Amino acid sequence: MDEFSCGYCELLAHLPILVWIFIPLLWLILLTSRLPPPLALPPYPQCWFPGTSQPRAPPHA
Repeated sequence: MDEFSCGYCELLAHLPILVWIFIPLLWLILLTSRLPPPLALPPYPQCWFPGTSQPRAPPHA
């Protein structure tokens, strides 16, 4: 006669306490594991350079 209730009844009795502990713990874990925002770098300057080998037209006569 050591136990007064079954395991399921004990779980139901202790579940609100577990939730009150688990939710703030989960919130703190998510809060501390957030990544910092990315650095605001200016966009890469786009310059159009076709390269050294360009098609040529026939010589002007």
